Amino acid sequence: ISCYTNPALDEMFGYGPGELTGKNVMNLNAETQEESPLEISQKIITCLSETGCWSGDIQTRRQDGSFFWVNAKIKLYQSSRWGVVSVGIHRDVTERKKMEEQLKFSKERLALAMMGAELGTWDVDMRTGVVSYDDRYCTMLGYKPGEVNWSLDEWLSQIHPDDLVMVKSAMDNHLLGNTKIYEMESRLRHRDGHWVWVLARGKVFRDSTGTPIRALGTHEDTTQKRIRSEEGVALLKKVENLLVELASNRNHHKYPVNNVDNLTRRERQILGMIAMGATSAQIGKRLSLSTNTVASHRRRLMSKLKLHTAADIARFAMDHNLLVSE
Repeated sequence: ISCYTNPALDEMFGYGPGELTGKNVMNLNAETQEESPLEISQKIITCLSETGCWSGDIQTRRQDGSFFWVNAKIKLYQSSRWGVVSVGIHRDVTERKKMEEQLKFSKERLALAMMGAELGTWDVDMRTGVVSYDDRYCTMLGYKPGEVNWSLDEWLSQIHPDDLVMVKSAMDNHLLGNTKIYEMESRLRHRDGHWVWVLARGKVFRDSTGTPIRALGTHEDTTQKRIRSEEGVALLKKVENLLVELASNRNHHKYPVNNVDNLTRRERQILGMIAMGATSAQIGKRLSLSTNTVASHRRRLMSKLKLHTAADIARFAMDHNLLVSE
C-alpha cells in the first residue's frame, strides 16, 4: 500500500519530512486498551468495505517507541487515475484522552465518596422538567434502581403535606436568587407508605441571560439522625427535670442550723467519712474506735440531725463542707 503524508503527520509520528511516504500509517502498531493491532486493522478494513468510511480513536506508536492517541477519519474515494484511494485525517488527541481518564477517575472517586456518605443525587433539566435520580436515591425510598422517574410535580406530590409549603417556599427563594443554595429537610413518602426524613441540598445553574437551565443536588436520609436527636432532647429534658427536682428537694430539706455547730470534732469526722461511703469497720480502724462505737455514733448523729438515709447524710455533709475529714 502506497501512502503519502504531509509534514504535519510526519512530525506527529516522530519522522522527518517525507519519511512516512510509502508506509502504511495504520500499521504502525495501532492498538487500543481493548483491541490488538490486527483486530483494529481488520475492523477498519471491514468498515471501509461496507460503508466506505471509518472514524475512531486509536493508540499508536511514534518512531521512538512512545505511544500516543490519534483520532483518525478515513474515507474511500474512486479515482479515474488511481482507482480506489483512501484519504485520512489524523489528529493528536492524547491530551483529551488524559483529561477523559482524569475525569473518569474523578467521577469514580466522587461516586465512592457519595456512596460512603450515603447520599443520593438528582439532576433537573429546568427547560423540560425531566428529573434524573441515581440508584442510591431510589433505594433510599424503597425502590429498585431506575424505578424512580418522577417529574418535578410528581416529586412534590411525594412530600408530606405539612412540609410542602416550606419546600415550595425554599425552592422559590432559590430560583429568585435569594439564596446561594437550596436546602430543606422534609418528609418523603417511602414506597411502603411510611415517611422518611430527607435533607435536600442543591443549586440552580443559569445561562448567560440568567434563565435557569439545570439544577443539581443531593438527598440524605436523616431519619435516624432525627430519631437520635429527638431521643437526646427527651433525655436532656428528663435530666433537667431531675436536677430541678433534686434542687427543690434540697431547698425544702431543712436541717437545724445550730446542730452543725454543736457537733464535736469526732462527730464531724465520722459524719464526713460516712458521707464518703466508708463502713463502720473502716471508720473504726481509721479513728482507732470499735465498730460498735462507730455504729452508736452513727445512730446518734442521724437522730440528732434528723437524717434518715445515706443520701441524707451525703447531702448534709456536702451542704456543710464535711466531706474532707479533719
